[in-house]
Amino acid sequence: MSMGVTPVPHSTDRTGRRGGAIGVTLVVVFWWLTTGVLLAAQRSDATRVLALAATSVLAIVGGYWIAGARTDSTPAGVTRSFFGGAMLWFWVAATLYGGWIVGVSVPAPAGDISRLALASQAIAATIYNDVLGLIVIAVAFVLSRGGTTHTGPWTVVTFWSAHQIAKLNVFAGVAHAGSEYLPPYLDHLRRYFGPEVNSPLLGLSIMVMAAASVALVLRARRDGRPAARRQSLLLAALIALALLEHVLLGIGTGGALWTIFVVRGRV
Repeated sequence: MSMGVTPVPHSTDRTGRRGGAIGVTLVVVFWWLTTGVLLAAQRSDATRVLALAATSVLAIVGGYWIAGARTDSTPAGVTRSFFGGAMLWFWVAATLYGGWIVGVSVPAPAGDISRLALASQAIAATIYNDVLGLIVIAVAFVLSRGGTTHTGPWTVVTFWSAHQIAKLNVFAGVAHAGSEYLPPYLDHLRRYFGPEVNSPLLGLSIMVMAAASVALVLRARRDGRPAARRQSLLLAALIALALLEHVLLGIGTGGALWTIFVVRGRV
């Protein structure tokens, strides 16, 4: 033995692997379903309000799960904390894509402006939502304060960071930014989309996320603590999905994943 870690019996280890596989599967389902719901919620003002109300309730539940799991150092506690953080982020995303909390909207310039000025406007265009995400991160850490399980807060950090990287790539330029999915009330964001050509930043982003995901998987394999393994696997799955989203930005075939949710017209 080393570092005081107790070996895990084979039967317990097999159970832990099954639980980890189920957890990763749930992460994938959550990612697919919530993305689809955010697309479907754009259908009308009524669906936007309904989505905001539903995600607000889920955010309260998520905060409760994070707080309740903070002293639960088991794989189940880690999973509950993870999905608590995911539901908090779902609410932040709903406030953005529902047009409720976005940023500073400025009129389109009459002539050409510098790239630096355009970048400043792009940052301001979603600044309120970005700050909201940081506030939610802080709240999540406060909710888990004094405990041993902080997976929920780190989940929100991962979502927020992946979102910022995606925005940078869209600004720098990707083959398919998905601007056709923007609802009318967010149409002003189109001006901040870069050329429809993949910039070097996209490849760098994919490599960094791939390295982070692999590092977490290797950490999970080497760590003898079931809860720590579960946390590493769940976060690795989340980063891998962020990587997939960036790949889809580069090849432009991601829409097929959410065809059943895509709104053809607002009512």
